[in-house]
Amino acid sequence: MVGSDAKARCTFLCAMRFMRIHGEQLDTNERACVLPPGTPDWVTAELVEVTLRIWQRYYDEPLTVDDAVTMILNAGQLYSALARR
Repeated sequence: MVGSDAKARCTFLCAMRFMRIHGEQLDTNERACVLPPGTPDWVTAELVEVTLRIWQRYYDEPLTVDDAVTMILNAGQLYSALARR
């Protein structure tokens, strides 16, 4: 089984790579988001902020923190499935 630290590291590194490729930087002065209750410990506010920044451009409607958490959890499940192979 893949650990939650590995999921978080992989998801975060993929997000940061995407931002680097597209010439973006994470603004550490942005306001911190509040994670919904029940969010796994490996999903950090920083990861949610990066996810929102990356994916918002592809959606007409504003994405929420819940949307970002769902995306991150889905990416984590994909990573787990691929890591088992």
